[in-house]
Amino acid sequence: MNRYGFLTINSQPAVNGAKSEDPVVGWGPRNGYVYQKAFSLRFLQSQDYLNIAYYVINKRGDLRTNTHSDGPDAVTWGVFPGKEIVQPTIVELEAVSFMAWKDEAYELQVGQQWAKIYDADSPSQRLISELMDTSFLVNVVHNDFHDSEAILLQAGVSPPDDFSQMSSSPISSV
Repeated sequence: MNRYGFLTINSQPAVNGAKSEDPVVGWGPRNGYVYQKAFSLRFLQSQDYLNIAYYVINKRGDLRTNTHSDGPDAVTWGVFPGKEIVQPTIVELEAVSFMAWKDEAYELQVGQQWAKIYDADSPSQRLISELMDTSFLVNVVHNDFHDSEAILLQAGVSPPDDFSQMSSSPISSV
């Protein structure tokens, strides 16, 4: 997703039944299958573009969402021999995920720490500070894990012909 101009904090491609031994997206015990919904946590300059499940928040904490569920949304799960379904990654509004990510993204991990790399009042530091003050942190979950291109199409990006191979890349972080 970073290759297409999205400043992602975290993302993952849609996966529909990859073997747990897969060198890129596999995890867990051998002879299992893994599934995941396309997921993206990223900064955007605009908040009016999505019609899928999302949370949007700015640095001040002004929150918008189109989800009406208080419960968690599983974005990664696996099926393994002799085990119940394993669900290691969820997204929810509570402090466990999205609100905690907001604090990390704006203050700890991305915002303040990233800006400290540059000299005080340098163009780079000013750019990062402006980005943190004016951008929205957006969490998008596309619920159709069968469609690996849907999360880009919803954002108005036409995936290139080789996107299906690229979308199997490991989870990325900035």
